[in-house]
Amino acid sequence: MKISEILTPEMVVPRLSGQDKPHVLNELAGCLAAKRRGVDLHELNAVLNERERLGSTAIGDGIAIPHGKIRGVDQIVGVFGRAPQGVEFESLDGKPTSLFFFAGGARGFGQPAPQGSGASVAAVSRQCFSRSSDGRRGCYGDLPSNH
Repeated sequence: MKISEILTPEMVVPRLSGQDKPHVLNELAGCLAAKRRGVDLHELNAVLNERERLGSTAIGDGIAIPHGKIRGVDQIVGVFGRAPQGVEFESLDGKPTSLFFFAGGARGFGQPAPQGSGASVAAVSRQCFSRSSDGRRGCYGDLPSNH
């Protein structure tokens, strides 16, 4: 599965205004809830905040991958947001986070995908955030070009 299959131009927030973790999560959730019928903003916020209570989804190098299981979708969905100012997100490397990729899906999301059924969040994350031989992250060339 390519990142462009789950991340469409309307699911990109080029300038997040949130200055802290709860506000950034709310902006990402708001983008998805506004664009996808059946996704409840309050429920999605609760899912994201509960996941963050388990441990930060900020993996370092300025990147966070908040994720969770949500009702109202039947496939993996994504929202990408950029906070140029950087946000304290309890990152593994202790540095501010500026790139946020929310990935969500229906029940079973986050578990290995059955053979032939598409990608799991782990596979999407590996594609998007692994470094190529030139040091670039994998998904950058696949993001909508107008953002």
